[in-house]
Amino acid sequence: MRDRIVCWTAAISHSTGKKQAWHIKISLILLLFCGALPRLGGQIPDAPQPRLPLTDKILLGVVAAGRAGDAISTHQFLVAGQEEGSLPNWVACRQPNMWTYSMAVAAGQVQLSRLLIRYKHRRIARTIEMIHAAVIWEAVIHNERILPGPRIREQFQPNPCLFR
Repeated sequence: MRDRIVCWTAAISHSTGKKQAWHIKISLILLLFCGALPRLGGQIPDAPQPRLPLTDKILLGVVAAGRAGDAISTHQFLVAGQEEGSLPNWVACRQPNMWTYSMAVAAGQVQLSRLLIRYKHRRIARTIEMIHAAVIWEAVIHNERILPGPRIREQFQPNPCLFR
């Protein structure tokens, strides 16, 4: 279990420097690999999978909805001519990459929660789910708050990275 948590933290840590964009690519590959690793392990086919309680399903739904809101608000932000501050351009400027990134992080959260629940760490799983939901919704609200209004947006040119 410790190896999986170390793998998860290595996958979500990233650098925002333009020169270090390859760190983020490696992090995403690690995240996808860590999400698939439990499935590829030697599980007994007839072993019961842990069911997620309703509370966890709701919290994970809030996380997934927050990730979708973040992808939408980031795109609106770029269309308004602004710059993305925390993600590299190869993720933020292309909608398919942004959606893939957002849903991969949400899927990784589901895998982490299932792993923790399987090992009877329900409180830790819910705490991580709540923190993730709070952080992502804070980012969505922040993006929407600093997004210029529709009349002001008409005066700006979209970010040039959207046309590359």
